[in-house]
Amino acid sequence: MERSVEKVTKGNPERYVVLYKPNHPNSNTQGRIREHVYKATLALGRALKNKELVHHVDSNPKNNENSNLIICENAKYHALLHARTDALDACGNADFMKCAYCGEYDDPINMYVRPVAYQAWHKDCRSKSRRVLNPKTGPYKYGKL
Repeated sequence: MERSVEKVTKGNPERYVVLYKPNHPNSNTQGRIREHVYKATLALGRALKNKELVHHVDSNPKNNENSNLIICENAKYHALLHARTDALDACGNADFMKCAYCGEYDDPINMYVRPVAYQAWHKDCRSKSRRVLNPKTGPYKYGKL
């Protein structure tokens, strides 16, 4: 029996729509699957692989239109989409990165970018942070960030 079950947790109206599809390869042990995952599998014509994720372009978990869904090959790519969306919302430029120390968005040319992770920081911010937290120089010798 195929039926749709919308499951909403108390106090959190932004939960995902859940469907009852017990024979679907991506359903859980109770036979439930999130609607956006189900729609992505229909569009792909196959089940999602273990590392694949579905991203909502507008960040609305209830908007499961095909045009609002992106299938990400892994969690790293999914995190990159969120980081670029956050940068675009915060400063108007999706290519800017957030400093891990001061929290300001800036052009990656002005920052050190950690190659293995999507992390960046201003060299001055990192050195100030190290001076502040270094027990040999005393706590907050140069002031808080």
